Amino acid sequence: MTAGDHGEDQKSSLPAGGKGSGVPAGRAGNEKDMAGAILYLASRAGVFVNGQAIIPDGGATIQGSSSL
Repeated sequence: MTAGDHGEDQKSSLPAGGKGSGVPAGRAGNEKDMAGAILYLASRAGVFVNGQAIIPDGGATIQGSSSL
């Protein structure tokens, strides 16, 4: 995201099945999704968020089987 330009070899891949398939959000993320997370943390709304991992991945990390 910092290069200003990108090639096909610099893109991450989504799970098999098509663009956004298998991701709870139903679509691939983009720069605006990352910007929203950054603006939240930089704004007054994120003042009490300390030491947390914010993962803007459309819910992909919470999808899957539980070990409980």
